[in-house]
This record gives sequence, C-alpha cells and structure tokens, in this order.
Amino acid sequence: MIETQYNAKVRVLRSDNGGEYQSSDLQKYLEGHDIIHQTTCSNTPQKNGVAERKNRHLLEVVRVSLILPHRHNRGIPKPTYEPELSTIVEYPMSNYVSTHRLSESNKPFVNQLSTVSIPNSVQEALADPRWKAAMNEEMKSLQKNETWELVECLPGKKPVGCRWIYTVKYKVDGSYALLGAKVGGDAAVVERLRKAGAVILGKASMSEWYQFRSLKTRNGWCPRSGQGVNPYVPSGDPCESNSGSAISVAANMVAVSLGTETDGSIICPADVNSVVGFKPTIGLTSRVGVIPISPRQDSVGPINYESRACSIYSVDQMFLYHRPICWSVLDAVYVLDAIVGFDPRDGEATKEASKFIPVGGYKQFLNKDGIAGKRLGVVRNPFSGFYNRSTAISAFEAHLTVLRQRGAILVDNLEIENVDIILNPYESGESTALLAEFKLNINEYLKELTHSPVRSLAGIIAFNLNNSDLEKTDEYGQEVFIAAEMTNGIGKQERMAMEMMANLSQDGFEKLMMENKLDATVALGSGMATVLAIGGYPGVSVPAGYDGDGMPFGICFGGLKGMEPKLIEVAYGFEQATKIRRPPTSPNNLLCPNEPL
Repeated sequence: MIETQYNAKVRVLRSDNGGEYQSSDLQKYLEGHDIIHQTTCSNTPQKNGVAERKNRHLLEVVRVSLILPHRHNRGIPKPTYEPELSTIVEYPMSNYVSTHRLSESNKPFVNQLSTVSIPNSVQEALADPRWKAAMNEEMKSLQKNETWELVECLPGKKPVGCRWIYTVKYKVDGSYALLGAKVGGDAAVVERLRKAGAVILGKASMSEWYQFRSLKTRNGWCPRSGQGVNPYVPSGDPCESNSGSAISVAANMVAVSLGTETDGSIICPADVNSVVGFKPTIGLTSRVGVIPISPRQDSVGPINYESRACSIYSVDQMFLYHRPICWSVLDAVYVLDAIVGFDPRDGEATKEASKFIPVGGYKQFLNKDGIAGKRLGVVRNPFSGFYNRSTAISAFEAHLTVLRQRGAILVDNLEIENVDIILNPYESGESTALLAEFKLNINEYLKELTHSPVRSLAGIIAFNLNNSDLEKTDEYGQEVFIAAEMTNGIGKQERMAMEMMANLSQDGFEKLMMENKLDATVALGSGMATVLAIGGYPGVSVPAGYDGDGMPFGICFGGLKGMEPKLIEVAYGFEQATKIRRPPTSPNNLLCPNEPL
C-alpha cells in the first residue's frame, strides 16, 4: 500500500511482538527486501499499547476494514475493533485433542475454546460468581498490602471510578506440560520481598526446565515465550536458565530480578548481559516454593545493574530458586538483606547458613574503599583461555591494575587442583548426582502443587512425546530427562559422586583459599561458576567490559561459605572504581525506555 500510493520504499517496520510479526516467512521477506524490523520490548499490552498509540490513525483504518464480528460496547458506536480480538497478546489458538479412540490418520484439529468467559464490564463480572469472587479477592489483596487507604467519601462529592480490567492468567511456566498448574502460594523469598515492600512485577522468561531437559536446547529458549534475546547483541548468547532475568534487568524493564543457580545460572547470564549477579552461600536463602534440581547445590540471589534502591522486582517463572540479578552490587546487597534468613520449612540448610548472617545485615559492607588490604587470588587457567578475544584479556589486565591501585594484594597465577576434573560434570560426579536428585525433587514438587496436569518426571516426558509440536521434542530431544527418570534414588553410586565433589572442593578451591590466606578469588568471565557450584560457595559477577561486537563480559569474585561480606566489599569497590557498565544500544531496543519502568 505504501509503495503503490506513496511511491516510497519501506525501510523500517516497527511493530509490537504479536505472533503475526514473529513468523519465519515474514522475517525472510523482510530480510529479502532489506527491511529492518524493530519491535517493542516485551509482549505485553502495556508495552504494545505505546506502539499502538503512536500509530492510532493507521490502526483504526485497518481495523474498520477487517471483516470480523463486532460486539457492541456501551457508549461506543459500531464498527469498532474489539480489544478482545486484538492479537497483541499471544494466546495458544489450538491444540490436538485425545486420539486414543481414533486412527492416526484421523487426528482432529480443533480450536481451543476457553470455558471462562471474560467480562467486558463490572455488570457482566458481577453476574458470574467466579468473577465476583475474584474481584473480592483483589480488593482484599489491595487492603492487605496497604496499596490503598480506604476513607469515607467527602460530603457532596462523587467518587472517581476506575475501570476493572478482566483477563485470565494462562502463562505459569515456560513448559506446556505445566500449563494450568497452580502453586499453593508465594515462594519463601517472595514472601520476604513483599514484606520488605517490594512490588512483584512479573515472571521472567527462561531456558525451559533450567536447561536440564536436553543438551540440544538453545540458551534462553522455552516453548511458551520463545527465544530470549541478548539486549546488547541479538545474535549473542543470553546464557543459561535465568537468561530472562538478566535480559529484563539489562534492557531496563526492571531494577532487580531473581533467579536460581544450580551451576552457572546466575553468574553466566549476568556475565554476558552486563548486569550484577549474586550467588549466595547454599542455605543463606530459603528454597521453599521453588522448582528444584538439587537442594545440595541450589541457591537464590539477585541480578541488577545500577546503584539505586530496589523497588521493582522480576520473578522467575513458577517462583524458581531465587538469587538476585540487579543493576548494581548495591541493589543486590539490598535484596540479599531482604531474602536471607532461617526458614523452618527449609530448616537444615537455612539453619546451617544462618550463622553466616552478620549482625546489622550486609549493607554495612558497601564500602567503595573495601578493596584496600584484601588478598585476591588471580585464577587465570583455564578461565582466561576461554576468551580468544584480545579485548577481554586486555580489559582483565587493566582491571587487575585498578585493583592493585586501590590497595589490593594480588596473588597471581594460582591453580585450582584438579580443575579440569571439576569442570567436567561426568568426571567430577556432578552429572551422576544431579540426575538422581532431580528426579526425586521434581516428583516431590509436582505432587505438592495445588493443581498440575503432570505429577511426575515420567508424566513430563510422556507429555513432551505426545506434544512434540509444542515442545519441539523431535528437534531438541529430552535425553537428560530420560536419563534422570532411569535413576533409582540416592544409591552407592550417587553417594560416591557427592563424596567425590566434596573432596574435589576441599582439595581444590578451599585449599587454594586457605593456603594463600585469600579474601576472594578473581577470574575473567563465568568459568568459575562450576567450581563455586559443586562446593556451595558464594560468588558475584560484575560487568567488566565489551568486545568489538559489543558483547558484554564480566569478572567473577568467589569466596568460601559465609564470605559474602568480603565479596561485597571487593565487588562494590571494583564496581565503583571502574563504572564500566553502559546500557544496550541494539536497534531492537529503540522502542524501549531509557530509564527503568
């Protein structure tokens, strides 16, 4: 239309994230005609509404031309395109029904019809007892959280009403196997955040099943929300299971997000998305209400990027193990103070770790001169070797110089004993232990859900096989799930694997720290994550620079259990000395706000 009527060539297409704009055919067409596709930040009505308002005239022209049934809204003349017919919010339009009584050649494909009618007005909602109950619960929640202060209306004054927005929550997890599942309540760390005054903004996309379903799946991909994209380099790796948490912070959508780390899932996304990721000592934060892999290794922490108080949080899907992912070390520490502590429901681990919590909390260690006098062990091999980019290596050397100038005592070129074995999950015993632990813990978690379509790992595997079109099982497989399902609890082999990891940690990282009297280790990138993971040690990733393509990389500080105070001093001091982080400038983020929401 533009080319024929205006004799102009389309150079840029700006749209929301509706499914019609994400098809491979459209992308191929745009690439073939040299058309740049720019999209809004996220697939939500709030964000997509910005694009709609900017193009209101064009949208109305198109909408009134559509041949669609119209339902009359009070006070609005026909024909007006109905909001509920909009495609700006993704919704699964159809699925396969049961075929156990039908031949394979006669699979019926039917529309997925919702049994819930979404009202357009308060009057319609009050006519349905389910919606009426939902409205009452919403009002109670507002009062409980002290969102509003209810007062008597002034004499002679009329109250100003606000419109109720009615919708149905469908997205509960990145896996279709859990579509419709309901948790009994907030995770323990979310309870603590609410009590501290946090606003829980939403759920971040993630690598499905924390990248534990198959080794073939892409980092950042899950079937329900698609592929998570690194905001700095769209073709770059967003890394590990909590990619969405890091992306949301890096793209200025939230100030703080939470994630889980069994092995690398906080440190790595923070590293490649230029944000701060804080993995606390195992047990410092409660794991109640989270989807588990291994309580022996799972921990919760923040991801963030800039120095300001945390007030808006993003929560991983289904309230996964939460560790902070934030704008800055300062923000991460504020979140850490809010979520640490003993929880009788996770008694053994939180009781053991509670002895590490300092009187007065962690904020007291936010000292920009905290580097002075600290003994830092520089671990180059093999982690620096993971980078063949001269930019990262030279930046790392420059940062070591900054640490020296700030008064740190560097013990250089340290080697972790048996590090090659530690980094190989099949040789260290990590794979053997995690497979068995995952089956036991995921089965227990699914059984405790208020409602769930599946109640076991075997059920998830069967669902994926029967719904390979949704879960892309043929393409990505689920060999890790199958291997876990074949285990039979914690037996001799699994106990030997756990003992081996404990010995590797004691003879490796702990020995290195103790013999050299270190306050922390420092390494380039996220390679140290596995060393810290199998021993339950804390670690902090801080932005350290960008390569020639703009891809971020970080620096990782690690310590022994309970050494969070020293890690905070070192990480905060380094951050304040370098202040190297910059916001993303990808063309795909041109419609994103420059400031946090």
